[in-house]
Amino acid sequence: MAFGLLLAAYFFFFTWEGIRAPFAADDMMNLSAHWRHWKQLFYAPFLLWRDFYRPMGGWFYVPLFRLFGLHPAPYHAALLLLLLGLVALTYRLARALGAAPLEAWLAAWIAAYHAGLANLYYETSHIYDVLCAIFYASALIVWARARSEGRMLRPGEAAAFLLLELGALNSKEMAVTLPVMLLVYECLWRQPAAPVPPDRSNFARWLRGPGWLIAASGLLTALAIYGRVLRGLAHEGGYAATYSLDRWAAFQRQQFRDIFLQSNDPGWAVLAAVWLLITYLAWRSPRPVLRFCWVFLIIGPLPVEFLEGRGMAVLAVPFLSWAILAGILAHGLMRAIADAIANDPGLRRLHPRTRLACVVAVFLLAWGAWNWGIYVRDARPSMSNTGRPTAAVIRQFELLAPRTRPHTTVVFLNDPFDGWDMAFIAELWFRDPTVTVRLQKKTPLSPDELARADAVFDWQSGKLVKVR
Repeated sequence: MAFGLLLAAYFFFFTWEGIRAPFAADDMMNLSAHWRHWKQLFYAPFLLWRDFYRPMGGWFYVPLFRLFGLHPAPYHAALLLLLLGLVALTYRLARALGAAPLEAWLAAWIAAYHAGLANLYYETSHIYDVLCAIFYASALIVWARARSEGRMLRPGEAAAFLLLELGALNSKEMAVTLPVMLLVYECLWRQPAAPVPPDRSNFARWLRGPGWLIAASGLLTALAIYGRVLRGLAHEGGYAATYSLDRWAAFQRQQFRDIFLQSNDPGWAVLAAVWLLITYLAWRSPRPVLRFCWVFLIIGPLPVEFLEGRGMAVLAVPFLSWAILAGILAHGLMRAIADAIANDPGLRRLHPRTRLACVVAVFLLAWGAWNWGIYVRDARPSMSNTGRPTAAVIRQFELLAPRTRPHTTVVFLNDPFDGWDMAFIAELWFRDPTVTVRLQKKTPLSPDELARADAVFDWQSGKLVKVR
């Protein structure tokens, strides 16, 4: 209980400023899309073969919009509560995979705040990554708890697992790796009495046990890949994969820079050295949890590894394995240090647990100080400017308080955005799907069309002005 309270205090010490942050750049687009089709949220999660856009994000956005409108603070507060829940799930997942209590607590501490993933705490547009990580971790916990007891999932557990996977798939495409990780778990934690090599009857027994549920999980994933990826995102800009060594190396550099809190991209020698070290540390021990995390580091990022410019908050799902692996390895290092200082004249009288507690306290303070340095130097300055144009436009809508009748056309001559953000904000402000919003600089209207418009606004010197 004491460590849990300390963990929560540590989390909010770094993240409380996020409540005062404005909406992120993509929030208006996401919110507008979900609000416009809010009725689909009731059935879209169950139609994986259709190209609905991440419905679970809509279950975050739409209720908050109906309650609080375009005030960002409640959205950020809800995001932080979900992130705190993800920290607790990191602890539970580590324990379910076989980590000792202190190892799991260290993993949770590492996951509580990481400056390399700063936009995860400031930008509600990354709610898809957060929800996917929550559902993904929860599904693994349900699976690992049952299988670690040497039994198949009970009917209620199997139903819960499939619903959690459904939630993950409807949150973000990172969840498509879940069936593979279930197979990895089965291979690493297989029963010692199983015949090697397995015979046909043993395989049939496995299919009647965990195999059918993994097959059901794979079927859900195949439907999601077909509907949400091949029919949906694959046709949108920014989601075109390039399978090349250069793209892989670019992602690895970005990932290592974010995870290890570096300001510069590592070179090939550093990438190779780090992966060799991680591989050695994961496989030198017979503990399956270390090997599971190592495979997770390779499999987890695959859905975004060959897309351009992916990093920071996008690493929310694979960061689960980074945190657990780091917590276990840090615990081993701390025990070695505590044993090494046992003969120190000033510390030999201390109880072994007391010595270990001192080493752990130094690690927690060092990790917090390292994050604080990066937070002050990079995270806070970069995140303080995010979403400012959106906040300024929303403020102008609040000051001018424009109103319009149903089935009218509203035109904006100019706006401070390069994209369609002004249209999204206007749609959300009027809250009327029958109102047509046009942006003159995106889809120019003729003089006659402008004359027939019901209302015309302009953006002049940072202010929203009603022209007609």
